[in-house]
Amino acid sequence: MTPANTQITSSSIMPRALVIGAGPEALLGIEPFLGSNRFRVDFLDKDATPYIAIRQRRPDLVVLCFAPDDEEACQVLQMLQLDQSTRRLPILTYVNGEA
Repeated sequence: MTPANTQITSSSIMPRALVIGAGPEALLGIEPFLGSNRFRVDFLDKDATPYIAIRQRRPDLVVLCFAPDDEEACQVLQMLQLDQSTRRLPILTYVNGEA
């Protein structure tokens, strides 16, 4: 759970990113796409339901790691889009190692 090595203003609270479908090993591939933002990164347990976890934790960014043929990931994206409270949530998709 290492935050990206980038800057954030000291007056703001560190935003939270929730990584779904991968562990800390994915950070090397994800960090370059976070830009100049610094995040506190959490990882979703394999037993947790992604959509429910996103609604409960309310992260500032979701990183969704999945294989191209993963139907569950597509369902999660669709549910987030249809839900008024999550529709504007930034989502970074990371498919088979490519963001």
